[in-house]
Amino acid sequence: MDAVLLPPDEVQQADTVPGPVLPFPGEFVRRSHRERASHTALLLQRSPVMRVSRIVVHQGVSFTPGTDLMHAWLSASESEIEAVTAQWHRLIVEPNLGEPLTLEPEGDGITHVYAGVYPFFSPALLSRVLALNPEDTDRVQRRLLPIAHDSYVYTVGYGLYRRLADYRRWVSLPVLLGRFQSLYLGIGRHCRLISMNLDQSVSGILTLAGTNKAFGRDLLKTSGIPVAPGFLSLNKEDLLERAESLGYPVALKAVSGGNSESVILGIQNAADLAVAAEQFFRSDFLLVERMLEGVELRLHFIGGKLFRVFRANPRVITGDGVSTIDELLQRDQPELHRRAHRLLIQQQRLLQQLWGYGIRSMADLSRVIPEAGARLRVSAAAGEQMEKAPLEALHPADREALERLLERFGEPSAGIDVILRDEGAPLSEGGAVLEINSPCGVTYLRGDQPAAADHELVGFVEMVPGFIEQEGKVPVWLAMTEEADRGTLARAELESAFLQRWPEGRIGTLSSDGWLPLLTDQRAEAFLIWLTEDGVREHGMPSHLEPRLIFAGDEALFSKRYPIVSRTTLNAEGKLQPVSSPLDIQ
Repeated sequence: MDAVLLPPDEVQQADTVPGPVLPFPGEFVRRSHRERASHTALLLQRSPVMRVSRIVVHQGVSFTPGTDLMHAWLSASESEIEAVTAQWHRLIVEPNLGEPLTLEPEGDGITHVYAGVYPFFSPALLSRVLALNPEDTDRVQRRLLPIAHDSYVYTVGYGLYRRLADYRRWVSLPVLLGRFQSLYLGIGRHCRLISMNLDQSVSGILTLAGTNKAFGRDLLKTSGIPVAPGFLSLNKEDLLERAESLGYPVALKAVSGGNSESVILGIQNAADLAVAAEQFFRSDFLLVERMLEGVELRLHFIGGKLFRVFRANPRVITGDGVSTIDELLQRDQPELHRRAHRLLIQQQRLLQQLWGYGIRSMADLSRVIPEAGARLRVSAAAGEQMEKAPLEALHPADREALERLLERFGEPSAGIDVILRDEGAPLSEGGAVLEINSPCGVTYLRGDQPAAADHELVGFVEMVPGFIEQEGKVPVWLAMTEEADRGTLARAELESAFLQRWPEGRIGTLSSDGWLPLLTDQRAEAFLIWLTEDGVREHGMPSHLEPRLIFAGDEALFSKRYPIVSRTTLNAEGKLQPVSSPLDIQ
């Protein structure tokens, strides 16, 4: 397309505009990055939006080296490709959402670009990143905000399970269930689903306890495990009356959610309680608990057994009698301050933590000046700031009771928050379990995280006979639909030979739904999958699948006719197998 040059005075004026600030974790976009692409960006300001003719995201291997790749085909000029590369660097590479673009010109004005990305990226959103539409840039940045958070969680947390499975050469299929990062380990009869760090065998009872605070509280009580005095409110009138009887200060909790989400601590009176319930939760069903004093611990369990104990220390700021809360945050907790001013969910969490200090909006942070020496809690107690404590910090009788509870409901991994009079004191002496989190976070394990995740993975798959010995694999045959349609490969004969060898095998076709519906069939002892060149271009192939690509004729001619399928099969550690008859397949 033709570029429209700006007049020199407009170029000079435009170049003085500060670079945009990304509203998600990562470095600010510095002026040098803007300057690097300023010329080509200006060329495009009055141009039609360039065309992204096709874009796909592969979860696994591709027809090019690498895994979890985005592939796009762009109809663009050289200057536009230069601008695309700069914009991709600003929006994707800088905030650690992906790798730099690799460019492969294909002729006729088409350039194939690819890069490793967060595997759950929406192709539609990545297309907007590549499209160079100036009017859409702000909206794209806002859309990238939750993706950046999810990508960070994946990189430092649950993505570790995938990397460990890959290291062990197990077949693994990532999937996003809602916004829950999940993973199918193995295929066919070896297939097993984990969501975050929760295995499919865990009882739904415990899952409810981990996502519904009222359910979890009552489950603990009926199991003889102490909880904080409190109640589940039925309406606003009930809430205020019973809170008065319970005694202030109290904690107000939303029923749904886990990992200390939607919790306001230190509410001192009925008026503040009513306002907090209305402003944050707007629900009649709220959990109220008396505030307890003591030592807070996060207990981390793996496979239902206590693995680590942490002192759950919240982040704090200390007043100096001069600085506002906002200034103290910027000084003492700069990362938390930055995220709170960019992420809506972080703003809500911060306001909930500071509710007891009279903070009702972000504007109040610049209004309130704490007294000198006042310590203000500004985060949940559990998190990466926690300190490791000895296992003996939990009384042996309480450890036994909690492990017995987890054993009863599937031996899951879990994070359990408790408060004790002192480390080592029994829960019965004024302590309480505050919350069950299953699934739970893992980033706070820090150096122990790889060993913990590997221990969990092995525990998950040991329940599947033969998984470890066969690396989660079953035999996979691939065949080209076009070859059967052309008569080069006898479909009926191939399918008959397949079922003779594996009577419990499954025959299917790679469709627009991808590999998951096929390979997660737990009844299958083997697979025969019909596919097309375009289907593999769209979906790639799972890593370590080790398929056999069956065809008749000359291998060189076949590879030239189907380069995408051939290269992807080899990258999945498979092999091309020419046959004169399906009965000859070894």
